[in-house]
Amino acid sequence: MVGLGPSLATAGGEAGARVEGYSAAVYLRESIPAPDTFVSEGLACGIMLVTYGDELTERQVADLVAFLLALE
Repeated sequence: MVGLGPSLATAGGEAGARVEGYSAAVYLRESIPAPDTFVSEGLACGIMLVTYGDELTERQVADLVAFLLALE
């Protein structure tokens, strides 16, 4: 099955290498509420929901980042 985006199976291990100068945690934290800020090569903008910043609490975002960082 072809996905619409990159696999999250190794998100924590790869996130720190996506944008120079960004740690994995910062990259993920910024990407959740604004997913079109950093779009992986070969993927289109506008696929991910952009409402997470309004719908998730800071704690929920922090928990999601912690979960994704654990995926290596």
